[in-house]
Amino acid sequence: MDVRILALPYDSGRREWRMGRGPGHLLRAGLEEALRGRGHRVTAERVEADAEAGGEVGGIFLLARTLAERVREAAPAFPLVLAGNCSAALGVLGGTGPAGVLWMDAHGDLNTPESSRSGFVDGMSLAVATGRCWTGIAGTIRGFLPVPDESVVLAGARDLEPGERVILARSGIATVEVPRVREEGVEAAFGPALDALAERGDRLYLHLDLDVLDPTEATVNTFAARGGFTLDEVEAAVRLAGSRLEIVGATLAAYDPDADPEGRVPAAAARLAAAIVESAGARK
Repeated sequence: MDVRILALPYDSGRREWRMGRGPGHLLRAGLEEALRGRGHRVTAERVEADAEAGGEVGGIFLLARTLAERVREAAPAFPLVLAGNCSAALGVLGGTGPAGVLWMDAHGDLNTPESSRSGFVDGMSLAVATGRCWTGIAGTIRGFLPVPDESVVLAGARDLEPGERVILARSGIATVEVPRVREEGVEAAFGPALDALAERGDRLYLHLDLDVLDPTEATVNTFAARGGFTLDEVEAAVRLAGSRLEIVGATLAAYDPDADPEGRVPAAAARLAAAIVESAGARK
């Protein structure tokens, strides 16, 4: 399969800072070579923009606009984005066009400027993607359209702020929680939600914040929270999603190498990247 890796080395609009160091680190650790070793044709490139000149909010959306164009240009290759922040999702959705969303993350990313206690814009990424905030500037991303709640599955979220819990409870977003997976298994827990997405359309954007993994598997960043999925569970969920829908783009996000002194994340990320690409290729 033809794969275009797009590395977006920014965190909160700052280049090569904190989680912005993750994309380059994963590439240096051999993620590209791991995919080639499985028979895929892979090219990798950085996505750069003068994000800091626009401030945090302006920079984040400048990067999303830039990424959307690069995703669009990558076609027909499969776009695999390595990103510091989850806001990269906005660019991928702009580049691929409308799709259902499987958002796997320890956090809800559903804050709005009114609900957030920290003001961390990246914690608003899914709220922006579903049209809850920053609608004006999000509209500058060519090809981006807000995703209806009913076309979103949020999986593995366990560290939500009070305001996010209210937003989620009032939303039409489907959830898959870790305890249910432990009780019922991956297929029984994810299957109904994925089937509901498939009824609305056959295209899927897969967003994988690596901190959906439990820290005992790998400590991905300083926001990591206990009670996450195992690596086996995430891989199984990815492959199940690919068996039901066409994965048209994917993001691996939020790896801070400083939080991973044992260096366990790159191997996990390479394994998940392979599962994503193989699942996407199976339906082509």
